[in-house]
Amino acid sequence: MDRTNVIKRLALLLYGAATAACASTQAGGTLQTLAGPDWRLVELNGRSAMPAELTGRPWIRFNTDSSRVSGSAGCNRMSGPITLSGESLRFGAMISTRMACADQALNQQESDFFGALRATDRYALSGDTLKLLKGTETVARFRP
Repeated sequence: MDRTNVIKRLALLLYGAATAACASTQAGGTLQTLAGPDWRLVELNGRSAMPAELTGRPWIRFNTDSSRVSGSAGCNRMSGPITLSGESLRFGAMISTRMACADQALNQQESDFFGALRATDRYALSGDTLKLLKGTETVARFRP
């Protein structure tokens, strides 16, 4: 193989490695990976979240100091422990206020939201989107 071909192949390999390293999808990591923004619910079990004007859209915030999550399920504030190890993410028992939602659809979304947190076993970040996953199924999608 002549020198020009070797250089071209090396350049292609380096380009491929750089492209892979800069990919926008990330699975697993540390709590610092998730900390920072308030993650606002945009999709729950494949359905768009109800408009924020109706619900005060559900959101979560990861606390790096205490390995906890806090936020709102829509009608009620909530908080609880999380466990993060590699690609695994588990939400512990959540505590929440006990106010009734003004609408049955809001009650259902809040119930489904808590169910999605209980079902989560890992997460993935893609660009500005956080996905909570149960196996390969996306149970909830958030954006900052």
